[in-house]
Amino acid sequence: MFRRVLHSRLALAGIAIVALLVMLAAFAPVLAPHDPYGIDLDRRLEGPSPKYPLGTDALGRCLLSRLLYGARTTIGAAFAVFTAVLAMGVLIGIVSGLAGGITDAVIMRVVDVFLAFPSLILAVAVAGFIGPSLFGVLVGVASVWWAGYARFIRSAVLTARQKEYVEGARVAGTRGIRLVLRYIVPQVAAPIIVLAAMEMRWVLLATSSLSFLGLGVQPPMPEWGAMLSDARHYIFSSPRMMIASGASISLAVLGFNLLGEGLRDALQVKQARRR
Repeated sequence: MFRRVLHSRLALAGIAIVALLVMLAAFAPVLAPHDPYGIDLDRRLEGPSPKYPLGTDALGRCLLSRLLYGARTTIGAAFAVFTAVLAMGVLIGIVSGLAGGITDAVIMRVVDVFLAFPSLILAVAVAGFIGPSLFGVLVGVASVWWAGYARFIRSAVLTARQKEYVEGARVAGTRGIRLVLRYIVPQVAAPIIVLAAMEMRWVLLATSSLSFLGLGVQPPMPEWGAMLSDARHYIFSSPRMMIASGASISLAVLGFNLLGEGLRDALQVKQARRR
């Protein structure tokens, strides 16, 4: 598996972009030239200079520093949401696929209810009910985004359980966690990896969108979606503010997209569709 991935140019390009963004986020305190929260009204909306490589925002704060710290919030929130979503989807999908019968039917009807509505609209409703905060975004996206993953994992489990060696293990008396970890998980590992890489971009866009709408992180915490929302008021006087935050989101989405496409081609897995 890893040898095929290392020979995929798309996967390597995606890995390089994602690794770069993660490194920038991890070392933001070292790389940031200024305090991202430091306000200097005398330098508001300044253009790029040796002291401020990307200029300043409407409150005189270093734009580069806020982008670096914003990477920690944006990418960190997206990873946290997707970890919760994937854990719920994998667990529910495996239980549904192995249980069958009434249990499977009930779970799938619940999944159908969630999939009947646009995920982002439901996430907005949940986040709005909880209140504008990073926690609200995490709960809002995670609570509605799991359904598509559960259905996909269930389908993979149903395919895996029909394998002859899985049936042989069941006849031999293998049950429960041992059957899942030893015989089912290895068969669905590749689709799960590809699904994670492909769908991470949508989770990142969803969390940034909620912050753009004012339902996510609140000032003065830097976050790319919130920064993009603040910059739209200065689109004509200082377009670089929107370009910087928008380009950061686009680069992250591009990285995960290339990674997912490369993994899909390298592992020869059909693209998962949530709808």
